[in-house]
Amino acid sequence: MRLQTRVAPEIQKRLLLSRVEAESLKERDILCPTCGFRIQRVFSDATGHLSVKCQKCKNVHILNLAYFRRIRTVKSSTGTPSVDAKSFMRSSFGVRTSLSY
Repeated sequence: MRLQTRVAPEIQKRLLLSRVEAESLKERDILCPTCGFRIQRVFSDATGHLSVKCQKCKNVHILNLAYFRRIRTVKSSTGTPSVDAKSFMRSSFGVRTSLSY
């Protein structure tokens, strides 16, 4: 059983400020690259690297949060997407998106 301790007033102030700042941010889920299980929830301003362990498949991954953002497609005036996620990944990172090599 944990003992409840009093939080210093300065810490309480920082916690309140953090909560107020986070109210305007959106949350997004980070999914396991192996099995697709939700492994972490981060705010929209989160950056950097994150080491996570998937509770479902037990794999440990080091993720750069910039690589795991959703790529939104932009529709052109003709109604067709001008940015395709697969072609963007191939051109930007040299990533093959099909399973056949």
